Amino acid sequence: MKTKLLILRLFFTAAVFFTFACKESSGISYTEYSGSYTLEAESDELTNASVKIRLVTDSVFSDAVWYKGKYSGTASKLFSNSSAQEITYCDGEYSFEVTENATYSVAARTSASSTTLLRYIIIKNIDTEGPLQVSNAGAVYDASSGTMTVSWTDSESESSYDSPLSCIRISYSVNGGEWFFDSVSAGVQSYELTGVGGSSSDYYTFLLTAEDELGNSGLSKKIVRYLKDYSDADTGDIILADGSFVEPDYFDPDTMNAVAVVAFKNFSGVPVGIGLYDSSADESSENGNLKWLTTESGGYTMDFKETVCTPDVSGGNYLSADGTSVSVSGSSYDTVKFTDVSFTGDTDGSDNWEYISSMDPDCAAECDVYYPAYNFIENYGSYSGLTGSDYESGWYMPSISELFSIISNMSVINESLLLCGGMTIGENWYWSCSQSADAVFEIWTLRVYESYDQIITVLGTGTVQNEYEESGTDERYDDTGDSDGDGTDYGSAVTYDVVSSTMLNGFCIAVRAFE
Repeated sequence: MKTKLLILRLFFTAAVFFTFACKESSGISYTEYSGSYTLEAESDELTNASVKIRLVTDSVFSDAVWYKGKYSGTASKLFSNSSAQEITYCDGEYSFEVTENATYSVAARTSASSTTLLRYIIIKNIDTEGPLQVSNAGAVYDASSGTMTVSWTDSESESSYDSPLSCIRISYSVNGGEWFFDSVSAGVQSYELTGVGGSSSDYYTFLLTAEDELGNSGLSKKIVRYLKDYSDADTGDIILADGSFVEPDYFDPDTMNAVAVVAFKNFSGVPVGIGLYDSSADESSENGNLKWLTTESGGYTMDFKETVCTPDVSGGNYLSADGTSVSVSGSSYDTVKFTDVSFTGDTDGSDNWEYISSMDPDCAAECDVYYPAYNFIENYGSYSGLTGSDYESGWYMPSISELFSIISNMSVINESLLLCGGMTIGENWYWSCSQSADAVFEIWTLRVYESYDQIITVLGTGTVQNEYEESGTDERYDDTGDSDGDGTDYGSAVTYDVVSSTMLNGFCIAVRAFE
């Protein structure tokens, strides 16, 4: 890799006036000055190692310091700042190394009494994070050909400073045994395994791990595929405890033990069933309503970016089967047709709780306290009388895409739920496990209305409702002094403090893939 050298001339003189011109590169934003001292930053190429920044001069500095961030005080005060770090003279140069993208402040002087000027450098080319997890991952088993085909969608980089995707590493095992390893290049989004066969109780486990050109690995996507064949099950069919399924017309409640009702098929064609019981079966709920999380949880301020799923319509939109106008509470609203709505991002909610738990392990271990809605999902097997059965585990909270599929098929699903003695989908707010891309605190929800000529739903976001009071003015600056280093002039804006927060409640439904 060819190393490029970018130069920032930084001078420290008694002069009061100076001129400069701003420049931008793919990796480093820097400013060139006319003067007798220079500051050099190595390499604008993406790297997952440290970047060295040098002070180059013919003079000898009495001292020099650097500081991570946009220092708002004077240069002389930076020398006494406890967070400032000394720039040492070693191997014939003054230099320091940084390992994070940030704005760095630098001050140097030839003597304690000399005038110093504070200058800044923005480092943007350090990439130590792995790619986002692949999405829409699933496995399809073809018994006739003895093949297992795994497919997925590569996730896009979060910014232009992320290293490009290099490959997808594939690990798989049979019945929890020895692991085998393979990989495919970026852009190849399927993998076929031949010679697959066995009984309906045999299963294959796949781990898909995205790796970038720097060797950074992202979170692995886990897929478990049994050789049972539910592929012919359709929406409204009833999954039975013996591992079979039956159409609703042939269900006999006296001789058959129902486990779930098929709600939709996922991207791999695998039937996903909705459990017979919703969160009203949880005695700790408020008539079925549970908080997604509490303000005391670590996740309250975390960005669960791997769970982001985005509809192509905004929150607050009314949705219906035929897209006609409806009257709600005396007001008329246009609706978006169910079939006209699509989703991008993490449409598969099956591993979102595993990801959230890895981000906030201490609170996740006490999900009954900190994540009440997930506590219901995690204990769904006991709430539904499935303890000790093959269907005790594997339940999860649906993504907003999956929840939308359920509500879109609500009439058919409810008819089968009634046959099984289950709890039907009703007029409630329902939680998804999908974070909104717009805000860390917002989780996508769907509100269901039945008291019309057709089923109407409303897309919304929730988790917490805050009350605010005005606290002051937030001053941000242009690219010669912006506080966050992004080169944007925000101007002035009124700021507000949160004076109280109320966690919102919603209903939960549990779903499970039947493979």
